[in-house]
Amino acid sequence: HGESPKRGLTCALYNSEDFAKIDWEAGSRVFVFICSSTGDGDPPQKAIKFWRWLRSTDRGKFLEGAKFALLALG
Repeated sequence: HGESPKRGLTCALYNSEDFAKIDWEAGSRVFVFICSSTGDGDPPQKAIKFWRWLRSTDRGKFLEGAKFALLALG
């Protein structure tokens, strides 16, 4: 996050609990999702609502045509 302006990039950090407050359509076309895992690779309790929303059909199509990556730490 601190290096992005030096490289001409803008960056915003969000907590998965705040997913409903984020304007996902606001110009960003690159997403990096970072999540810890518990047990057998399950998401933490705080990320479950976001995961359900992400998989639902009412989330819009903000990932369509976007570049994204997932870093899962377990």
